[in-house]
Parts: sequence; C-alpha cells; structure tokens
Amino acid sequence: ETHAYHRHNPKTGKKGRRLSGVTTVCKTLDYDPSALLRWSAKVQCIGVAELYELTVAAGTGELDWLSTQDAIWRKLEEHMLTFEHVRDRAAKRGTNVHEVAFQALGMGRPVPDLDLLTEEEQGHARAIMAFWLDHEPKAEHVEQIVYSDRLGIAGRLDFLGTLKGYDGLCVVDAKTGRYISAGAHAQVGGGYPLLAADSGDRKSVV
Repeated sequence: ETHAYHRHNPKTGKKGRRLSGVTTVCKTLDYDPSALLRWSAKVQCIGVAELYELTVAAGTGELDWLSTQDAIWRKLEEHMLTFEHVRDRAAKRGTNVHEVAFQALGMGRPVPDLDLLTEEEQGHARAIMAFWLDHEPKAEHVEQIVYSDRLGIAGRLDFLGTLKGYDGLCVVDAKTGRYISAGAHAQVGGGYPLLAADSGDRKSVV
C-alpha cells in the first residue's frame, strides 16, 4: 500500500493504531514467486534493450558493457535503466493514466485532457475511454477509502459503482501493466467488496 491507514483514537482525538492495508494482506496469496520473477526479468530486459538502442544510435559501436553481468549492471545504473528505474517509470505512467483518464471519467468529466500524457500513456487513456463507452460505468465512489473495523484492514479503491450488464455494485481497478498477481485478483474480487460492505455499502458487490 502506498497509503498508511490508522484507527481514530477517541481519547486523544488523533490517529490511533495503524491498520493493515488490503494490498499487504492479499500479497500472502502470491506464494509462488515464479510469475513475478519472470515479470521482473522481462522488465530488466527492457532496460538492456533501451541501452543497446542508445548505444547504436550514438554510433559509437562500443558494446563491451555487454560482456559481463557486472558491466551490464554498472552501465544500467549509469543510465538509470535498472529494473528499479524501469519499474518506477511504469508506476509513474500508471499514476498519470489513472489521474488524468480513469479518475477524471469516474468523477464525471467528459473527456480526459490527453495533452497532459505521453504518447504511450495516451494509448492507455484511450483504452479506458473505450471501456467507459462499452460498459457505461456510473460511479458511487471514486478513490474511496474503505475500512473494516472488525478485521482491522483498510484500502483505497479506484471505482465502486454500476456497469452495464452486471447486477449490484462492481469494483474496478485501473491497471496499465500486463502482470496481475493472484494477490491483485483477490484484492479486487474479494478484499475491496468485503471492505466496502463493512464500510456501509450493503448492496451486493460483485
């Protein structure tokens, strides 16, 4: 979880004990690391491929950095293209797409301002716009914190509302990456609906 959630302490009027995040709880379901490791390896290959293209474009032809793993890593760190850099760049892309497109549409704004996004981000935004046209979402909550007092768990969901063709309330979580873990499925399909119900949305959540 990128956010920290706390109970309210009625005695002090300030925040009390920290709550567990729904993401943290659901991560326990990702007991097989093989899929995540494959994803991580692919992300690292993005950095290597981009650095190779930079080298070729520069016309130097100096590819000695490909000779050993230590040399590759040093070069990737130098150009900020390690796994962590590429992952963080993808996270920033996801945040931009979420705020400019998904959140804007969820709050009733007609068309996202695509000029605020990169070309790659605009592709994701157009996919979200197509989803909106196909499923006609009607939001009850956008970027809403949901909480279960009995479980001591909280989280912030992207969208809770209705979708064309579905009965009851639906949870939608915006993703721009291709890898979706078992924990992420459980978070959207089970965690958020349960927390929403405990927070007072007693309608059927699917």
